[in-house]
Amino acid sequence: MSVWRRIAALPMVDRIKKTHMVRSYAEQMASQWRSRDEILALQRERLRALLVHAQENVPYYQRSFAEAGFDARAFKDPTELRVLPILTKTVIRENFEALQASNKEQFAPRRNQTSGSTGQPLVFYWDRDAHSAGWPNAWRGFSVAGFKLGDPVLILSGGALMPKVTPLKQRIYYKFMGITQLRAYHLSEEEIRSYLDYLDATPSHPPYLYAYASAAYLLSRYILAQGRRDIHFRGVFTTAEVLAPGYRETIEEALHCKVYDSYGNNEGCLAAFECEHQEGLHQAMEHAHLEVLNDTGAPVADGESGHFITTNLMNYAMPFIRYDSGDLGSLVAAACPCGRGLVRIAGIMGRTRDFIYTPDGREIHGAFFNHFEPFYRTPWIAAWRVRQDRLDHLEISLRPDGEPREEDMAHMRELLTRALGAEMHIDFVMNPQLSVTPAGKQKVIECLIEKPAPGKAGTH
Repeated sequence: MSVWRRIAALPMVDRIKKTHMVRSYAEQMASQWRSRDEILALQRERLRALLVHAQENVPYYQRSFAEAGFDARAFKDPTELRVLPILTKTVIRENFEALQASNKEQFAPRRNQTSGSTGQPLVFYWDRDAHSAGWPNAWRGFSVAGFKLGDPVLILSGGALMPKVTPLKQRIYYKFMGITQLRAYHLSEEEIRSYLDYLDATPSHPPYLYAYASAAYLLSRYILAQGRRDIHFRGVFTTAEVLAPGYRETIEEALHCKVYDSYGNNEGCLAAFECEHQEGLHQAMEHAHLEVLNDTGAPVADGESGHFITTNLMNYAMPFIRYDSGDLGSLVAAACPCGRGLVRIAGIMGRTRDFIYTPDGREIHGAFFNHFEPFYRTPWIAAWRVRQDRLDHLEISLRPDGEPREEDMAHMRELLTRALGAEMHIDFVMNPQLSVTPAGKQKVIECLIEKPAPGKAGTH
């Protein structure tokens, strides 16, 4: 199907799905260039409207607002949200019915769930507006690399980004939208080879790749290992996992294009994308109000890392107000040279549970391992995973791509011991079938112990 036919088909997809993606995309492409003050005013207006709706129609918020002495009709400033409780996945499961609006049917609700890659999937409802914002959020990020509405995109993923089993109706939608999916549930060498077979058999494959960072990286490593220099894309967009520096370099070398990172949290309608300057990710402020809080619930200073607490401004069927996304990162308020009025997210560190604890009382975030260069600079290491089963023990699984070298492991052990302390014992395990989560995302950090009692040193 030609690009022009796809563009013509998109309004039909909107009508059938009862969405307005085309309109949302046009609005987003325009609003990103508004001034920061204008975008903040729009955000406050949408936030107030959502709060009033929740107070009038959602039993959970009727109760929690009353207990906090909060009146949505008098709302003026986002700082007033701090009197409201944080909404966690446990609270959502325990109050599933009470969180649904009494008038939710007028918003065309539809059931959704998270991938469950870090535990039990979270089931929730989202409405027409929230659903309509999803793909346009991604398309706006794609536009940085030259994407135009209707351009075909190749997707390499699983889980929340694309379903494991795609219903016929969805497959028809994806065809009209120009989407081709290669699933990334089990990233074995055989499956990675099949991706290259597809590219070889499809010289006119989609010019843009949207992929889990680990999937794009492993495919790129395989392409380079085969000595191939003939695979080209116009742009690669990574998502769902921390994009390590070694990932970016390998993908760009193999696929001959720039890599643009993105971030998304569907239930919180929290999305962000890299612009041409790649100095942080622009947050879709039109769709979510984002707070970054420390462990005590207080706001952090500009540039400091904290917990992402998001309020979904689009979902009236089942509002999520002050929702704990489970992610860590920081915000940069300074204007970007690109001229967009959207604030930037920087230093995304991944899930809050991705910590390793040391015997001397420190908390080492997974970002330390994501940026541990030997994992990416050692030619025979194709993939890795860190697992802590005791306070003084780490097991590091490696997927070898070639013959492992003892001197490389000795060097890694020396660097890790220097960083983690002499009391930390480190074992390397060769695992040619290093698995991924059922959602297709590499679970590279896994801590199996409880957080030690407080009172020792701080976070690294």
